[in-house]
Amino acid sequence: MDYDRLFDLIQADKGLAESVGRFVPWVKTPADIVKLIDTYLVQNMAKRCMRYQMYNANDPARILTPVQVEADKA
Repeated sequence: MDYDRLFDLIQADKGLAESVGRFVPWVKTPADIVKLIDTYLVQNMAKRCMRYQMYNANDPARILTPVQVEADKA
């Protein structure tokens, strides 16, 4: 996944945080960018599951995946 490859750069780039902060006022640090991206990705996946855009007849419990990801504090 592209995000995984860019994670080290994203979490250390203060300039990126400043740039994003111009459009998303609560983003002040690289950690805020990580939180923003992680939350967007999880919420987007949950939305797609709920709208059956990612529904798989063999895996109806797929909606639990974003829940498990959000609960993972590792």
